[in-house]
Amino acid sequence: MSKGEATWPATSVSLITGERDAVLIDAALTTQDAEQIVKWIEATGKNLTTIYITHGHGDHFFGLNPILSAFPEVRAVTAPSTIVHIPDLNAVIAGDVAYNGIHPWLAFTDHDKRMRWIASVEQVEALDSRIVVAGHKRPDAPDDDPAAILGGTKAYLRDFERALAGFHSAQGLVDQMMAVHGDLGNPYTLWTAAQAVFEQSQGASS
Repeated sequence: MSKGEATWPATSVSLITGERDAVLIDAALTTQDAEQIVKWIEATGKNLTTIYITHGHGDHFFGLNPILSAFPEVRAVTAPSTIVHIPDLNAVIAGDVAYNGIHPWLAFTDHDKRMRWIASVEQVEALDSRIVVAGHKRPDAPDDDPAAILGGTKAYLRDFERALAGFHSAQGLVDQMMAVHGDLGNPYTLWTAAQAVFEQSQGASS
């Protein structure tokens, strides 16, 4: 597999509505995305009160300003690297803790960070929610199979660890991961991660 052209993975946003009000979780990447979100909110007839950003990656908040322009009374809040647990809906909006049908973004991670990531996934599993909305997901992937979503994220992280230990080049790591997870979307993410972890290891040993 070659590096290829840079691509963005599909990013999810969630709208939680009550009798009158609504809360938007995450704000997508582009102005075009944001305009579609504005139309979606307006179609509900609900009063948007808050936009909550799960974490500080630009593909979850770069679309914020057009939405705030459309709803100037809305408050935008964040506490990076979080999930949103909604017990009344038996749901978790997982941010980038979970991926669903998409290669996870592992660039700039190391062994300890990947182990902490697995621990975070296990914390979400302990909530025993029926719905898990991954921060990045294949558009047609269901949200109501938490065992597959969370188990799949953990399996990917562990497979990445094993492949990293067994290969000595970014290409070898990519080839091994594609052999196991070739059905996942946005393989450019995998290539970026493979390059980054080998650059980190070379820098550490120099």
